[in-house]
Amino acid sequence: GIPFSNLTYSRDGGKTWTTSDPAFSGINEHMVVQRSDGSMMLNARYGKNRGNQGEENGRVVMVTKDLGKTWNEHHTSRSALIEPTCMASLHRHIYHVGGEERSVLLFSNPNSKTGSHHMTIKVSFDEGETWPEKYWMLLDEGQSRGYSCITSIDEKTIGILYEGSTADMTFQIIPLEDLINPGR
Repeated sequence: GIPFSNLTYSRDGGKTWTTSDPAFSGINEHMVVQRSDGSMMLNARYGKNRGNQGEENGRVVMVTKDLGKTWNEHHTSRSALIEPTCMASLHRHIYHVGGEERSVLLFSNPNSKTGSHHMTIKVSFDEGETWPEKYWMLLDEGQSRGYSCITSIDEKTIGILYEGSTADMTFQIIPLEDLINPGR
C-alpha cells in the first residue's frame, strides 16, 4: 500500500530479470542514470512534497553501487531539486571537447513547490552534486501538467518532450551549447 521505487534489470539480454530492494518508500515516477563511477543515481517524485512549501521540499535522490542491494540517500535528496509532486526527467548526456569525453546530467521538471508551472532544465557538471542556477533554462512559465522527458538527439543537441502551457505536448530542440554556456 505504500509506493516505492527500485531497479529491475537483466544481465542476459532480457532472458531473466532481477528486481532490487526498494530504494526509498513514498516515492514513484523515478528516473535513473548511471554515473561515471558506475553507480546508479535514482531521482524520484516524493509524495510528501504535495502541498509542502517549506525548506524540505525536493526530489528524493538515492545512489546504489551494487544494483540496488544497498542504497544510500544522496546529500542533495529532498532539498536541491524542488517539485510540486510531479514526474520529472533525468538524463546523462555525453559529448566531446577537443577529443576529450565529458558528460553532464540534465534534469527537467516544473521548478516550483506549488504547481506545474515554470518548466525548467537544470544542468549538473559534477554528477548531481550541484545544480548551479546559472545553468537553469526556463522553457515555459505557464501552467501545465508538467511531465517531461529529455533525450540526446546527437552530441551537440538535446531534445525535450514536455506538457506545456500552450500545447498538450511540446517537443523542443535545444543546442547543448545554450545549456552549458548560457549568455555566451
